[in-house]
Amino acid sequence: MNECKSGREMCPRPPGLRPAFGGDLTLEPDLDAIEALAEERESLWRRLSAATFLTEDEKREAVGYGRAPRAGEATS
Repeated sequence: MNECKSGREMCPRPPGLRPAFGGDLTLEPDLDAIEALAEERESLWRRLSAATFLTEDEKREAVGYGRAPRAGEATS
């Protein structure tokens, strides 16, 4: 069974690497570091900056950063 998708999504748990690295292996690309996606990322930032109906946390989550830490909260 191939659990990998086509398109922009990569296979998070590539079956061919499981024997060498175990079943817990997960690959996560740094999308901010992919130059080919820079224009699209900039467009997303512009749209989110203009979206006054979203909270700052919602904007952060939309770009994959998660909620901002609150005063007194432990950061991971």
